[in-house]
Amino acid sequence: MLCVGLIGYAACNELTDGFLGMRALLPLALSTVWSGMWPAMQCWGTKSLYFPGLPIEQQDVEWWANGYSQWGGFAVLLIGGYAIGYYTWRAR
Repeated sequence: MLCVGLIGYAACNELTDGFLGMRALLPLALSTVWSGMWPAMQCWGTKSLYFPGLPIEQQDVEWWANGYSQWGGFAVLLIGGYAIGYYTWRAR
């Protein structure tokens, strides 16, 4: 819901010449979607059987479901998105 709200706010500002447009809020919206997928990635990436009620933090997970991949993807989306936005703004 937060992602949809951010994209809607950015679209409204693009249409009305507001302060924060798509270039400013789209990386934040995409990184919000990515961080919302973390609990599902941990459940899907468990190597052993997962039973409800067990602490999932100590489960052995696949490489794409560990914390390094989650935070790395978050950083790539956020920093990379703002870098692309900056370079496209500067090239105008």
